[in-house]
Amino acid sequence: PVLPNQQIQFLPDDFHETYLGFSYPLFNSDLKFNRQIQEHLAAGQAARKETYEQELRFQIRAAYLQYLQALQAETIWQNTRRVLQELVGFNESLVRNQVATREVVAAAQYERSRAEQEIVQLQASQQTARAYFNFLLNRDWQDSILIDSALLQPVPSAYDLDALISGAGNNRQELSALEAGQAAAASALQLQEANRILPDLYLGGQIGFQGFGYTFSEEQAYVLVQAGLRYDLFTGGQNKQKIQIARLENEKLQIQEQEVRRQIALQVLQAWNELEAGKAAWQSAVSGRQSAEEAFRIVQNKYKAGQVLLVEYLDAQNRATGAQLQTSLAWIQILQKEAALRRAAGI
Repeated sequence: PVLPNQQIQFLPDDFHETYLGFSYPLFNSDLKFNRQIQEHLAAGQAARKETYEQELRFQIRAAYLQYLQALQAETIWQNTRRVLQELVGFNESLVRNQVATREVVAAAQYERSRAEQEIVQLQASQQTARAYFNFLLNRDWQDSILIDSALLQPVPSAYDLDALISGAGNNRQELSALEAGQAAAASALQLQEANRILPDLYLGGQIGFQGFGYTFSEEQAYVLVQAGLRYDLFTGGQNKQKIQIARLENEKLQIQEQEVRRQIALQVLQAWNELEAGKAAWQSAVSGRQSAEEAFRIVQNKYKAGQVLLVEYLDAQNRATGAQLQTSLAWIQILQKEAALRRAAGI
């Protein structure tokens, strides 16, 4: 039959579609492996946080030992000043009795003033070390610091090198972060492999209104239920490329972990050797201090008896003070190197 001409509007006027839809995955490998990847990445972040905390503990201990070193050095110079003050009084009595001339008093006073200068500088160093220590603890920089008397007892600890190296592999959080990265890379590889062979299944639907005029009548109401399957038949080799990239990333992290393990073992070995060298240096310093103190006592008695010159007295006293400072410094260095060894071993 002959049809009359028709005029149809391509885009309708006053047409609406208002609906509420949902989609629920029945099977989607992306959800499973992406959740695993995020869990591994979160574990890596936690491990890096623990690494920072361990480094912070080391910095706090180092700052405390710096403060302790300045405190010990001040004590030594306080004792030296007391000895020099006694020397000033003794020389003044010699001058009064016309046994010696005035220069012996001036020389002793100069040495005493030099000791006082050292004390002032060490007190300033204590203030700086205390402020930095309190800064690391997020406290007021003027807060007092309690002295751990156990650290002042010179009894070096013994460490087994093999046990430290083997234990570092379990204690260092850098390795935990790398292991978490490897696990994330392995999950990413599994994700790409699953996407290549497994389809996605989903269930969805809509309920709403569709029609002319913005009304919600029974004629406009509709319900739509959907069930679907998605599978990529051809991707131009993209899936194989993604699998290869994920595999290479995993292998790179494995090689990196092996390298870091060797570096950690080397750090432990180096820190252990430095600690052992520090112990030997401390033993030598202790022996030297005993000899210097004994020599000073002998020279001190001889000087009071008028058997040695003042220059010999001052030289023996300087050697004794230097030996005491060296011994104190050597012991603090042992504690510092022990802290470095514990950091390297992750304990």
